[in-house]
Amino acid sequence: MQPDSYAEKIAQALKAAKTLYRVGRIDDARRACALILQLEPWHPEATQRLALIARQQGRMDEAVGLLSELISRHPNNIAAIRTLSAIWREAGQPERSEALLDGVMPALPEDAALLADKAQCRIDRQDVAGAIPLLQRAVALAPDYADAHTLLGVALRRNGDKAAATIAFGAALALNPQDANALNGLGNDCLEKERFAEAVAYYRRAIAARPKFLKAHKNLAYTLNLDNDIDGARAAFARLFELAPDFHEGHMDYGLFLLSLGDYVEGWREYEHRWSFQGFSERDWGGGLPRWDGTSLAGRRLLLWGEQGIGDHILYGTMLPDALRRAGGDVTLAVEA
Repeated sequence: MQPDSYAEKIAQALKAAKTLYRVGRIDDARRACALILQLEPWHPEATQRLALIARQQGRMDEAVGLLSELISRHPNNIAAIRTLSAIWREAGQPERSEALLDGVMPALPEDAALLADKAQCRIDRQDVAGAIPLLQRAVALAPDYADAHTLLGVALRRNGDKAAATIAFGAALALNPQDANALNGLGNDCLEKERFAEAVAYYRRAIAARPKFLKAHKNLAYTLNLDNDIDGARAAFARLFELAPDFHEGHMDYGLFLLSLGDYVEGWREYEHRWSFQGFSERDWGGGLPRWDGTSLAGRRLLLWGEQGIGDHILYGTMLPDALRRAGGDVTLAVEA
């Protein structure tokens, strides 16, 4: 029997859109949402679903536009606010994300999800200490909120309280055994304690729960190498680069892996990816200047700088006589005091 009212048609189309989205038929879900908006322009759930589809397909401007207009029409639509906040975080604008959340939090001071979102903004801004009280408040308000426990574990670990982080990750897994971030966190804990087999098991579980979890793939490869499973490590790196060819952090670790095997040509080439990895703590003193190719300077000046620790300075200092001889010109050397 055909529905005889707009409300029934909208409910039917919305149910179809949710199902289609869940099973991966994204374009069909988008068409179902478009049908709803023909019947009721700016229908909140349909508009947000369209924004989620646009976000998933990389059309961020479209997603932001839909959500911004929806929020202007429905200022208390928390789901839309949280989604737009997440988009701003993904775009590297955590301050803007947090400001959006701050606009609604006074009316909902005990909303654990909003507290966790605000804490994620603080973490993204490198204010880990500021995130921890928010997350502790969130898990106190909602003890069954697994994601808040996981994020608390991440924050505690980054803040140096690794024992408390392990407890938080364990609490998350008790609530959700498929929590990939908590599994990865416990893998990191085992890795640091050199319990490599346990770490590998946690990373494999994290990848099973989230097959495109790049950091878990990288951590698995790194740990297999430390556990002397060279073939396994090589295969894990290969799988990582199938998923993300430009994952610079992974290429940096792969470079170290190759260098440990004596493959210096490819190893050094891969290790150059460190300069494109935002988490790499060393400064590129070259400032984008061309790298020296080993030929004579021909009147130009060469800058050599020490990278990483004093031990590396001493080790690579043995190369200085060769470098000075080959340069045949003025050389500036920058090292630790």
